Amino acid sequence: MRQDRLPGPLPSLRVRLLQPRIKRYVLDVLFWARRFYWRWRAPITLGVQAIILSQHRILLVRHDYGDRWIWRLPGGAVKRKETLIDALRREVTEEINAEIQIERLHGVYYNFKRGASDHIIVFIASLKNPTALKPSWEIRDIGLFELDALPKSTSPATRRRIEEYLRQANGTEYRPW
Repeated sequence: MRQDRLPGPLPSLRVRLLQPRIKRYVLDVLFWARRFYWRWRAPITLGVQAIILSQHRILLVRHDYGDRWIWRLPGGAVKRKETLIDALRREVTEEINAEIQIERLHGVYYNFKRGASDHIIVFIASLKNPTALKPSWEIRDIGLFELDALPKSTSPATRRRIEEYLRQANGTEYRPW
């Protein structure tokens, strides 16, 4: 006499454990495909980032693709027919589910290291509601850090932007990232 097996928690547990791996794999493939494309085509890109402050702390994020262990400023690409301010608000909302108050322009930077002509505009902003932070599917972690106690894995460019902010440097000149 044959007994049919009843589905237990194991198959659904296996699926839940595989989903993050599949997501990371897909994101990594897309990340490296974009890098290859940049080397091949050398596009001009425009991005925005924000030094977001809340109670004398800075908000940093770690992405779930590429260099996942590196802490960076939140931000991303500017889309067609989108202003810099609109792009920054959209990117921050997408990444951390929070609204920001943009205070001023910090600086305009360029980076030619990865094959693209990458231009990054950095703004100073503050959180409107610091309790509403929630990472999106592409963000691994969100952290609020003391300005003088950044994680060791903070990107060098992020450290430079924070040092400029602390020195109250003008920051609006055009210079390397």
